[in-house]
Amino acid sequence: MKYQLVIQFPGETEDDFEHLIDLENELEEKLTGQSEVDGHDFGSGEMNIFVLSDEPIDTFKQVKSLLTEQHLSKMKAAYRDIEAESYTILWPENLKEFVVT
Repeated sequence: MKYQLVIQFPGETEDDFEHLIDLENELEEKLTGQSEVDGHDFGSGEMNIFVLSDEPIDTFKQVKSLLTEQHLSKMKAAYRDIEAESYTILWPENLKEFVVT
């Protein structure tokens, strides 16, 4: 797969981590097409789910359809070519910088 989609939320607590795992499992179960959940990380005040995809924009649309308004209000999302360093921001649309720490 050519792209890495990153779904990012703030997170610091054990409850946050449990929600991350629940969401990751849901994405593994419900994403269709050319995508594959590739794991997560948690730390430095953020938590990320990594999804490999040949169609990151379509995959992101699927992800968005599975989330609540509460998730969407806290979420950041971007993708990059697996070989690249810089990200193309998808959400929120007015976000100027996306970093995975």
